Amino acid sequence: MAAGSPFVTWAEFPAGAVVFIQGKPDFYRSSDRAERGFCAGCGTALTFRYIKGDTIDIATATLDDPGAFPPQDHLWTGEKVSWLEINDGLPQYAKGRE
Repeated sequence: MAAGSPFVTWAEFPAGAVVFIQGKPDFYRSSDRAERGFCAGCGTALTFRYIKGDTIDIATATLDDPGAFPPQDHLWTGEKVSWLEINDGLPQYAKGRE
């Protein structure tokens, strides 16, 4: 688990289009397939990226205007806590979109 929360909202962007304008995150390889970016000063989780992928996910709560990126679907619902009900009508995937 990368966050002390029942879910994290991410916005996905082309990796080449993302520029950090105030500081840069540190990264750690969380598996043989992915790396996560975080603030070295406070530990806040910032990004997720598959090593061989061409996109990067940014935690929307870390953005200046998180409301600008409303959710479009729910991933990894097969791993959610049993008491969490998701009933907003958006598509749900037990794992990733693949």
